[in-house]
Order: sequence, then C-alpha cells, then structure tokens
Amino acid sequence: LEADAFPQENVIVGASGNAPIMTLPPQHVDLPLGTISHPVTLDFERRGDWLLYPEVVNYVKNSSFETFAAGNFANWTKLATPTISQSTRNVVRGNYSARVQVTSPDTFGIYQDVALTNAVQYTVSVNVYVASGAAQLVLYQNGGFSFLASDLSSGLGAQTLTATTTAASGGIRVGLFNTGVTSDLYFDAVQ
Repeated sequence: LEADAFPQENVIVGASGNAPIMTLPPQHVDLPLGTISHPVTLDFERRGDWLLYPEVVNYVKNSSFETFAAGNFANWTKLATPTISQSTRNVVRGNYSARVQVTSPDTFGIYQDVALTNAVQYTVSVNVYVASGAAQLVLYQNGGFSFLASDLSSGLGAQTLTATTTAASGGIRVGLFNTGVTSDLYFDAVQ
C-alpha cells in the first residue's frame, strides 16, 4: 500500500461496529497477512475512520448446486438434452456438484440468467472436473444467446474456467456447456 492511498492522518482498519484491528500511518506499510506465496491485491473503501475491505457478492443462485428436484437444479435451465444430476465428485463448495453428461455434440448443458447492473464489468468463474470431453463457461447477453465472452477447458481433470464481460440488458446469461464433443463434466462453485 502506497502513501497516496491514505489521507494525511492515521487510518483505522476494521469492520463497522467492531474494535479496530490496526491503525495505519499515512505512509507505506506492511500488513500482517502472514506468509503469502503469490501476489495479492487489496482494495479498501474508506468510510469515516474505517477502512473496509469490500464484501464479495455472488449473484449466481444455487451456485453450488445444493437444490435439485425432479431432474433439475433450482435456478438453472437445461439447454437441449443433457443428462444432469447431483454428484459428490469435484465438490468445492457445499455438498454437491452438478454432473452434466452429454452424449452427442449438440446436447449442451445448463444456464442461468443473472440480474446485474448495466455497464458494470463482472467476472464469472466455475470449477469444473472434466472426466471426458471438454467444458466451456459461456457468457451471453441476458435473456438470450448473443455471445459476450467464454473460457474453454484444457484437457482432463480439475480446472477453473473464468470469463469477464460488461453487463447489458439487465444482466448476463451464464452457460455451463460441453464444447461440441461427448462429455462427462462436474461443475461447482459458480461465482
């Protein structure tokens, strides 16, 4: 953190209503974050005497695929004819992942329309275990299939797919699909 990131007085770091965690002088400081093995970026917001780390909000509903009934995941829609089920394989968050099996190149997967603020940039990520075939995370214009951004899996095994776009028309459509080949995919922790 550089000196110009702070006003010319001490800044108290903490959470609203809590006792201060530490006080930072108006100069370069090293935060006591422990051992970090990779670069980290910290974004803070100043509110009065408090310097707060902004909360992360996940706008994707049923993002860890915990709610499943009558052959469908709550808040998710099947596109074409994939076989979908809850699984305990590749669980990153919660108790389940979404298993999406596609038996021909045109059996696609599942999607969700996510309401977001127009003209704001969002990054979407998903953990996927590719047992066979290939997976893709695709972002479309909300309510339709006008392509915005995507990320493709590379090879088999566990990986994270990430795509970034600017929301328009009230949000984006998040698609978890195969990539035109027969596939056995396990998705979890969409955010």
